[in-house]
Amino acid sequence: MTRKDIIFAFCFVLGYVACSVYSASGESVPVTQNGMSGTLVGTANSRLTAEIVLPEGVSEADFLFQHAFMMSQQNELETDYSAIFEVFLRSAELGHARAQYYLGNSYENGIGVESDLKTAAEWYQKSAEQGVTEAQYALGHCYENGIGVEKNLTEAVNWYRKAGEQGNGEAQQNLISFYLLGRGVNADAAEAVKWAKLAAEQGLPQAQYNLAYCYQTGTGTEKNELEAVKWYRKAAEKGHADAQYAVALSYEDGTGVETVSETENKTENRENSGNNSRKNITEAIKWYQKAVAQGHCGAQYMLGIHFLEGNGINRNEKEAFQLFQLAARQQDTGAEYFLGYCYENGLGTEKNPTEAVKWYQKAANKGHAQAQFALGMCYQLGEGISQNETLAAENFRLAAEQGDALAQYNYALCLYYGSGIPADENVAVTWFLKSAEQGNADAQAVLGTIYATGTEAEGNWNDALKWFKKAAEQGHAEAQLALGTAYLNGENVEQNTEEAVKYFRKASEKKNALAQYYLALLHLNGTGIPQNTDEAIRLFRLAANQGNADAQYHLGLCYYHGVGLEKNEMEAKNWFQKAANQGQEDALRVLGFREVMTFGDEDEEHEGDGAGYYKDYDEDDYGEDDYEDYGYEDEENENYEAEYEDY
Repeated sequence: MTRKDIIFAFCFVLGYVACSVYSASGESVPVTQNGMSGTLVGTANSRLTAEIVLPEGVSEADFLFQHAFMMSQQNELETDYSAIFEVFLRSAELGHARAQYYLGNSYENGIGVESDLKTAAEWYQKSAEQGVTEAQYALGHCYENGIGVEKNLTEAVNWYRKAGEQGNGEAQQNLISFYLLGRGVNADAAEAVKWAKLAAEQGLPQAQYNLAYCYQTGTGTEKNELEAVKWYRKAAEKGHADAQYAVALSYEDGTGVETVSETENKTENRENSGNNSRKNITEAIKWYQKAVAQGHCGAQYMLGIHFLEGNGINRNEKEAFQLFQLAARQQDTGAEYFLGYCYENGLGTEKNPTEAVKWYQKAANKGHAQAQFALGMCYQLGEGISQNETLAAENFRLAAEQGDALAQYNYALCLYYGSGIPADENVAVTWFLKSAEQGNADAQAVLGTIYATGTEAEGNWNDALKWFKKAAEQGHAEAQLALGTAYLNGENVEQNTEEAVKYFRKASEKKNALAQYYLALLHLNGTGIPQNTDEAIRLFRLAANQGNADAQYHLGLCYYHGVGLEKNEMEAKNWFQKAANQGQEDALRVLGFREVMTFGDEDEEHEGDGAGYYKDYDEDDYGEDDYEDYGYEDEENENYEAEYEDY
């Protein structure tokens, strides 16, 4: 035995005086020095080839374990893992519990010995049976995943529970999913929450996230949004991406977060109505960005929405498109839909209808209702794909059955008109109703029309009025026009010119040409409102410029008679001609048969049906005096009752 070996052994043994060692049972026991008398021991370490004397109370197994452990703390380049393994092996064979665990770890991971999973599990078993928590956890992991043993979830739960009862956080964390999902044990949400609390209190982010989820959903415990966000935030601050996303959603929705101050409520990123005062879009975006930095696809998708809408952050279509791309590559269904939307509308990228259809199809195949509707529109219009009314109707149906209001409306139209599927007006009405009940103004307006005029709703004007009003309240111009007309003419309602004017004005503001025309007539005649020729002219012109033939004709009359305008026969003729080109009968009569015949090619000879629309008119039947039939005798004329009565 060399001098160097003696000094090393002596110093090593003296080290036990001031520290604790693990006994063979795995427990930590103090070492006292009672002289050098004791047990002789030899080791496999090349540096300790001779026998040395152990202090009293220190077993050979304990000594070997501590020696191997100290050897493992050397510089990695100098560490002899094979030698360490041999020392652990001798200690384990002598029954040292922790050495058995380290030996199992060596066999599992091939440290100092060739990997042997079966042998690893056997050593874990020996150590676990002696109460070593790490070994109990490792053995549970082996049984859960079939590592070196036959997969057995019941045994996995058994060993995880033993480790968890000793405070092993990882085991406690694993037990959460076993009890929540009923894996290897009867499902017991309350038991899952118990283990979640234990692990969460130890600071394990996944356990904190799971506990938050239980509070959020009321799984195994009373629902508590404040507690949910509290634990989500703890996990989020430790870098848990799903928790960061959950915190962002909480600020987005204003759920489980503290009420903001009155001062903060005044910022543009706060929404102030009821619980909405809790919303904080700026905080939401901050947490989305943290999760995005970790590649979280849900956060990529949501942040993309904010960039696209400019909500809480400067609008940036290119940034939105790139985020949708990242999330779509991770097969996020919502991102696939919005990527199609960007390609369809050229948002952040060049328009590409073919790419739009590709991404709509991906999302639609996963049951995304908006994507199914969008794909249906592409098939209906033939954009990015060959037009196919049957596939359009089918995609509308798929989305409609998921409750998409737009799809329900479009599917109803397909049924009503027999587009791509056999017509069925009765079934169409049921889908119009579903859409209307969700607030779709177009469906409400169509229902109003069906109930007012359709055979399915004969005599059901009350329902017609109800749906027209619902649509009108949403600013639906055609519904406003219908109500205005009904009140003006007293159709199934008591005549009320003031109500008529109200609805015509609303529809006119929506640029409805027919409403502008009717309102112009009322202004011209002072019916229900003060007479205002200038306003009448303005409205006639607005409607005429939108192609309303009656407005074009009346604007011509105003120019001809100088009503509200300087007389201008050429301008009058121009507007008469525009109206006549659309077949407006009064304009045709005013222009006379000869003018009518020159609307097409002047050299063309019109005979029989070739004269078409105008064959009933004779050039001698109408002349300048015909203008007088409409109350426009001269610019002093203020009586337009005859004109109004004609309409």
